[in-house]
Amino acid sequence: MVGFDSIIPPGREGKIAQKIDLKNAHSGEMIKAVTVTSNAQNQPSMRLTIKVVIKAIINISTSYLQLNKAQNSAEVVLSTEMKDLQVKKVYFKISNPGGGSGPQASWQGDLPLFINFTLQKPDSVKADGYMDYKMRLTSMLKIAEPKEGEFIIETNHPEKAQISIRGRLDM
Repeated sequence: MVGFDSIIPPGREGKIAQKIDLKNAHSGEMIKAVTVTSNAQNQPSMRLTIKVVIKAIINISTSYLQLNKAQNSAEVVLSTEMKDLQVKKVYFKISNPGGGSGPQASWQGDLPLFINFTLQKPDSVKADGYMDYKMRLTSMLKIAEPKEGEFIIETNHPEKAQISIRGRLDM
């Protein structure tokens, strides 16, 4: 969304405001452009470039996790500027709890499947000010059939208390 002063007298200044939705943006550099059209005879059109660097509250090393019989552990790196990040709990939430077959009661599908984890605290701060917390997820759960869903990581971060990573359990 762009807002601007619609009438700017010759030789004067005006304001252009650009709103950018960052809801699904990832960390890193983002470049957006705005074309300004005017009635100026020497330069009726001008392209303005907006360059920003987005810093995530917590960067996550993966967008998909899988725990299965062959590989019952996975590593996730959580990068943040927070010096005392803690993970309170990790659980798996099934996407379609009523789906599938078998004698499982429908209410049981809504229960979280808790995942064991260890969190290794970083020993240094990177040049960008972030620290890498390495988390190892393990599970000895026995489930009848593969389940798609989300791994939910609950943290003590005041701005990011919950992290969600799509994934699959096949144990």
